[in-house]
Amino acid sequence: MNNTNALQERDATKPATHQGAFRKYDVRRVDGKQDPEGAEYFVLRVGDPLATAAIDAYIKAAASDYPMLAADLRAQFLERPSSV
Repeated sequence: MNNTNALQERDATKPATHQGAFRKYDVRRVDGKQDPEGAEYFVLRVGDPLATAAIDAYIKAAASDYPMLAADLRAQFLERPSSV
């Protein structure tokens, strides 16, 4: 993959909180299909407080056009018991 918008590699000499966005994950489709050229992805870790807010915003944005997706995401990621 040759993407001019690719994220930089993480600088192991600095904590993540002292860096901007950096490459951390590789994402692939499990159905074997090819994505459009230049497709990019953003990965969130469930349980991260910032991710929770992002997931909630995504659910709200999807609700009218994709109500089943919104319901599944809400049940899977926002209505689960806390693991504290």
